[in-house]
Amino acid sequence: MMPISDPDGYEAGHFGRVYKHIIKPACEAAGFVPVRADEVKKANLIILDILKQIVDADMVVCDLSARNPNVMYELGVRQAFDKPTVLIKDKKTPRIFDVAGLRTEDYDETLRVDTVASNVRSISAAMVATLDAGPDDVNSLIRLLSMSRATLPDSEKLSSDTAVLLGAIGELSDRMGKLEAHRPRRRKLKTEEPFPEYGLRAQLSNGLYAVVGESVYIGQDLIGTLYSVLTKGVGVIVLTPQRQYRVVSERDAEWDRLRFGLTDE
Repeated sequence: MMPISDPDGYEAGHFGRVYKHIIKPACEAAGFVPVRADEVKKANLIILDILKQIVDADMVVCDLSARNPNVMYELGVRQAFDKPTVLIKDKKTPRIFDVAGLRTEDYDETLRVDTVASNVRSISAAMVATLDAGPDDVNSLIRLLSMSRATLPDSEKLSSDTAVLLGAIGELSDRMGKLEAHRPRRRKLKTEEPFPEYGLRAQLSNGLYAVVGESVYIGQDLIGTLYSVLTKGVGVIVLTPQRQYRVVSERDAEWDRLRFGLTDE
């Protein structure tokens, strides 16, 4: 949950870059698959997709930056169900009184290369800690105030005509999704990509030494460039040639087949 349009005081596309360089790699480093509502390519109204994800998602990262009213509304819905949520905001946004009692991770809105990696690690750690939180840990205002959490009503029995109509709509939506997935997409590649802690040498838990900016291989296959090393060396974040982030951790079967080489730079 985050601003999607460009609020006043921010450059065009700012929050898209926040998602790409901070939130998305943090989610992947914590073992989650990141999804933003405007990425969902379905025939449904986008608000329905947003609300469904708010209620169903295993974990939500909520960016309070710019005090976006839509984000605050979405946070209220999520809080009502008392489900795992990590609050973040940029450093220039003042703290919001109503949620000041809940832990909030600050990040540097300038997206400096020397702070991005630190922000990714802190948000990723907060996600893991929130997922592992016990029943007595405060995750929402509902728990803070000892109130009963919201629950979804039981499904209503549909008439046969309504069921047929909804089934047809669902089938059409699935077909449109498949067509969208097979449509070729053009990507605008950047000539330069910021690498936090470029040149940093770190030892991994498998005994290897890795340097940020090196080429990363699994066996003989090149998978990308080393973007960052997770805390305690238990995993790496790789920037693939398609400019996507891939996490390889000690829990993966490929971990012992990792190797590193010098880049062409």
